Amino acid sequence: MSSLPFDWIKQITGMREESSCIPPDVTFQIVEEIEGKWSVHEAKAHNMIIAMVSPTFKTMFYATNVGVKTSNVIKIEKTTAPA
Repeated sequence: MSSLPFDWIKQITGMREESSCIPPDVTFQIVEEIEGKWSVHEAKAHNMIIAMVSPTFKTMFYATNVGVKTSNVIKIEKTTAPA
């Protein structure tokens, strides 16, 4: 019995079909000022996946009494969208 290749990116982002998409549960809003104008860029993510690779996010999303675990929008300032 051969197994089919599993594409994590397509599964998570829903690039295959709408029914297989796992919706992101956190949105990072990057707020930056460009030439005197404010701009907001969004990056959507899955908190469990970023918590697996980042001790900071693991603490933020899963540790007791740290951060706002139910918040699904996190504003990030003093950086740029490409960063």
